[in-house]
Amino acid sequence: MNREEIKQKVFDALGIILVDKSMIHEGATFIDLAFEDDDTECLFAALGDVFNFAFPDQIKEQAITKPEDFSLHMIIELILLMGNEGNKTRIKPGHRH
Repeated sequence: MNREEIKQKVFDALGIILVDKSMIHEGATFIDLAFEDDDTECLFAALGDVFNFAFPDQIKEQAITKPEDFSLHMIIELILLMGNEGNKTRIKPGHRH
């Protein structure tokens, strides 16, 4: 999945959680989105379902305790990174693509 597809899925998940969708853009922080703790949990759960992995507890905790430092851009980059790491573990040794 490419970056734009991931970004759209993140925005789609946010669209379900947020009433005011005007603040949904890649640079928005969780403060900008007026996220509450349960909104953050819902977002990570929804994205975990969409991308078929669990976000590390440390990341979820950081998003709750320092929402001003946590942006949608970071979420998208994290999903890209976690997806790439997952792909590396699926490639059998000796096989190149």
